[in-house]
Amino acid sequence: MKCSQIKKLKNGKSYSKLVFLTLLFPFFFVTNAKSKVWSLDECIEYALSNNVDIRIQKIQCKVKDIDLNTYRNSRLPKVSSTSTQQFSFGRSLTMENIYTNTNASQSNFSISFDVPVFSGFMILNQIRMTKDLQKSEILNLDQIKNDLRLKVTDAYLQILVDKEIKNVAKRQVTIDSSQVERMKILLSHGKLSYADLSQQKATLANSKMDFTESCNNLRMAVLTICQLMELRNPVDFFIIEPQELNIENMVPANPDDVYASALNTRPEIMSKQFLIKSAVANVKIAKAALYPQISMIGEIGSNYYNVNNSHNESFGKQMENNFSQEIGLQLAIPLFNRFSTRNTIRKAKLNIENNELALEKEKITLYNEIQQAYYNALNARAKYESCRTARACAQEAFEMMTVKYECGKAIITEFNESKNRLLKSISDLIQAKYDFIYKCQLLDFYRGKNLTL
Repeated sequence: MKCSQIKKLKNGKSYSKLVFLTLLFPFFFVTNAKSKVWSLDECIEYALSNNVDIRIQKIQCKVKDIDLNTYRNSRLPKVSSTSTQQFSFGRSLTMENIYTNTNASQSNFSISFDVPVFSGFMILNQIRMTKDLQKSEILNLDQIKNDLRLKVTDAYLQILVDKEIKNVAKRQVTIDSSQVERMKILLSHGKLSYADLSQQKATLANSKMDFTESCNNLRMAVLTICQLMELRNPVDFFIIEPQELNIENMVPANPDDVYASALNTRPEIMSKQFLIKSAVANVKIAKAALYPQISMIGEIGSNYYNVNNSHNESFGKQMENNFSQEIGLQLAIPLFNRFSTRNTIRKAKLNIENNELALEKEKITLYNEIQQAYYNALNARAKYESCRTARACAQEAFEMMTVKYECGKAIITEFNESKNRLLKSISDLIQAKYDFIYKCQLLDFYRGKNLTL
């Protein structure tokens, strides 16, 4: 078939231009004007505000606040009041402090206090220990937030990937649909067999199936980020597509530099450090039981006696006459408690070693994660460069194949194979691009930088 005949069938329109325009221009989503369009920062902030794990951890932080307040208040006096009512039958003690064979009753009222003077610095170390535990819980909260930020960012990028792949699949359906219409014209002019048209219809059906699958993947990606954000309804959820990202200048940071920065910023490391400090304070608390305990005690009170068959003064008179005050110091010296204190100190020291090993393990885990992220970024960059080259080669090959096909020097099967290779190279390039972006963002995040696009 001559090229001039093909051009007449297209009414003067160049088929190659139609194909190239279809590949170059993306398919844009039409959104409802009332639907909220989310940026990455908004998604992260909303997720942080509604995540249940974060709210649970905040409660744990409040518990530590209460514990700290309790230990601070343990320096205050402990005041209590006591009242008793006694009845005696037979020989009873009278108000003259003698026993007589009669019935009597006695009422006692008192207020006592106890103020710690010296407790082996136990209260001071309890406050220090609780402060360190409080800081550790706050850092655990930050760790949960960091994990959530990474998950939301990953889900956000996955939506961008799936949207672009959906656009590619949409363009593929458009190209195959154009091919079917073109082949129908050729068939009507007797220039093509019905078998070739049927084959192209089958190709179109496969393209539509790929488009449906890409829509499903996008729907699941939206569902994933909505679940992370605790959004009940994923319908009408749209994200802001970032401007063209200049990834050519993105260079993965050196893992040793990232690790050095991470040691001073990562909450999981700092949390373990505060746990060690709290364990040291706990040893001092255990050693406080070896010191004498000194406290100031005091009491004020009065009583009322009522003896049968005897003259009893009035209640008010007796309360005034029997009013008493006491104050003193109480010294408690530990002598022997079956080695309980010694074993408590031993366990507290072992807890220090355990927390030190936990910190060392956390550092090793952190370095391994950073190192793995670095090499993943290098691999992602190499894959991106390869995909970009493959994309350019596939584009050039498709342009040449289009010219050959228009001039009748190639069959539809060869054209479809070239088209599929081009579309696959585009999909691979999209995934490689966002994978490289995420890996570089991850390294920067380990250094304490915010996740941005």
